[in-house]
Amino acid sequence: MKDKALCLVASFMGIFSPLVLADITLTLNSGEFVQHDNGTVTDNTTGLTWQVCAVGQKWDVLGVCTGKAHVFTYANAIKITSDFADKTDWRLPTLIELNSIFELKNNNQPVNKLIFPQMPMDRGFISSTIYAAKTQSLTWIVLTNSGKNSQPASSSASTGNYVRLVRGRPSAALLASSSPSNSVQPVGQSDLKVTLTVSSNPAKVSQYVNYTLNVTNKGKLTATDTMLSFYLTPNLMRYDSASNNCEKNGDSVICKVGDLNSGENISKTIRVVMQEMGAMSSSTSVKSNEVDANNSDNQAKITISVKK
Repeated sequence: MKDKALCLVASFMGIFSPLVLADITLTLNSGEFVQHDNGTVTDNTTGLTWQVCAVGQKWDVLGVCTGKAHVFTYANAIKITSDFADKTDWRLPTLIELNSIFELKNNNQPVNKLIFPQMPMDRGFISSTIYAAKTQSLTWIVLTNSGKNSQPASSSASTGNYVRLVRGRPSAALLASSSPSNSVQPVGQSDLKVTLTVSSNPAKVSQYVNYTLNVTNKGKLTATDTMLSFYLTPNLMRYDSASNNCEKNGDSVICKVGDLNSGENISKTIRVVMQEMGAMSSSTSVKSNEVDANNSDNQAKITISVKK
């Protein structure tokens, strides 16, 4: 079991540049990592996949990070998007997630340089965890140069800190490790809930029907870059129109909601034409940059009867 800390050190000497030609599994104190040949590494213990290089650095096929890492304020870091290794759902990690890649019992070298080569050491790394429940002026960072607990950094600090992006949903074990007994207690997360209603049920063939997607942020933190998806049942319904910032993309309609503050809700309407008789099931889902506190209500379904 790793110790949990608010901030920590990474102090190692020299540069190690591993040659990565295929997936390699490494078992370390902090868990089992699968090192891929595309600049990413997966932690099998937490279920998360990380970019090997800090934002601003470039992944080299020889297994090294080249160039200089960029620094960001929290306000800018939370908006970062990345199309890397054929994935686009990269995001800013929470404090607990960020701590999970460090070997916190080893103050001399808490970051394994075989997994994260050329990590910049002169600043901290930003997490998405806000320090105070009633303000977003402070955000927790993980330091790489002190090994001691530190106060949260201002999210508007001009000096900025580094960013390492992650994707995936954390394992139950990692979420359980966030208890007050062994880590900082997060002040909250975004918690999106989506519902789906229909204007007519039953409906008739050739009838125009409106589906309404409503999303609410029940959490304490802002859900950034919130996006709704609605599945169009092929051959059974035909897309007609939708609310602003919604576009048809294949068999789906994607609605860009943007940032959704705590307690805020917004609705989008999608208009379709029914084409066949029978029972028709439709679904919607919502996501944002943040890890959702309860993703069981991030999806909604409804079935209607279509008659002649």
